[in-house]
Amino acid sequence: MAVCLVSAGFVVAQPAHLTRNSSSAADPATTATQPGTAGQVSPSLPTDSTNPVLPWEPGWVNNMLGVSYGQVQASAEFLYWFTKNFNVLPPLVLTGGGKTEDGDPSLVGGTSSGIDFGLLSGVRVSLAYWLEDCQTWGLQGSFLTIPQKTLEYRSDSSNVLTRRFFNLNTEIEDNFIVAFPGIASGTVLVQARSQFWGAEANLWRNIFDEPILEAMRLDVMVGFRYLDLSEDVFINSTTSFNRNLQPFPSFLPFAGNHLSINDSFSTANQFFGAQFGVSAKFFGTLGTVTFLGKLGVGTNHESIFIRGNQVRTLPDGTTTITPGGVLALASNSGHFSREQFALVPEFGFQWNVALTKYIDCFFGYSLIYLNRAIRTGDQIDQGVDASQIRNFPTPTASTGLNRPLVPFVQDKYYAQGFNIGLELRW
Repeated sequence: MAVCLVSAGFVVAQPAHLTRNSSSAADPATTATQPGTAGQVSPSLPTDSTNPVLPWEPGWVNNMLGVSYGQVQASAEFLYWFTKNFNVLPPLVLTGGGKTEDGDPSLVGGTSSGIDFGLLSGVRVSLAYWLEDCQTWGLQGSFLTIPQKTLEYRSDSSNVLTRRFFNLNTEIEDNFIVAFPGIASGTVLVQARSQFWGAEANLWRNIFDEPILEAMRLDVMVGFRYLDLSEDVFINSTTSFNRNLQPFPSFLPFAGNHLSINDSFSTANQFFGAQFGVSAKFFGTLGTVTFLGKLGVGTNHESIFIRGNQVRTLPDGTTTITPGGVLALASNSGHFSREQFALVPEFGFQWNVALTKYIDCFFGYSLIYLNRAIRTGDQIDQGVDASQIRNFPTPTASTGLNRPLVPFVQDKYYAQGFNIGLELRW
């Protein structure tokens, strides 16, 4: 009898949306005075939970209180994220009086705290399938991308334009002239680009689902993760030399010549690894709040691509293409790669509110962190053995230092920001 009384107490204490149907429950509207209880009215029993209280069936109300609906869940969200800035570029371009510059001045190098790509827009889509109605085991896949964004600096009407480097032969700062009064006119274009994307596949397991009030749910996961961060810096200069260079004897061989120089520095980070995580959901009348934590453990494949060339056109139209620019020369040009152990923690917060029985809208915050990454700006070595530079007006002997080199300097990277999207269940 004690067990029956305690069980009855739990049933009465349940929220209305958890109360089971009772075929023996009397309708409050037809409750009558029972014989032997004259003048007394029986108390009303809880309303039958199958009777709709809204135009939708009560499953919609249950969803507002956090009860999951359906074995398939799909979501799409827009990302409004910020990423860690490039480090300061080494001095790349020097301009003079009468200049006109367009674009981001930080791309000339050494003039600010770094290259800031600002607010980035992206997309993340996810699909999950629970193997049972009770959602004990589930499979989930996700893909996110922040499309490539490009920053640009251009100077095309400055009286003085030079490409900066540190001359190891003379041990002083030096310049490769692009434009200078009486010698030549020219332009400089510097571009920086960044792109980030990734994918993951996970197996989820529910380890706690509060059965009475359905106020909390705890799940753990194990899976595989891939992340790809690609960045590059491109420097192009074009020079048209005057035909009369008699006042400048060292430039006489270039009279009437046209010279185009390209330097390209690219980096790629490709993370492959296992990941582990936990998700905690808290349900309430205002929706569902989810806290998510993950840790990826694996290897980061770091790659550096450096190339350069010069295209020289003589007055008669003859064109010669030679390898090597100003900072991308024989000593550092090529494709270089290595493997590094890396960690990728992720933290997320999400608030879901039901729109219909099948659709939620949600708002959240995400942070993805890569503890080891190579950034393009760090891979530009400004120390140059000037004997490697083609078409340099002051020939010098080799220093034997084999520079510029490939620094392989490491940094950290993160992408973080706010998300807004829709989730569909069926």
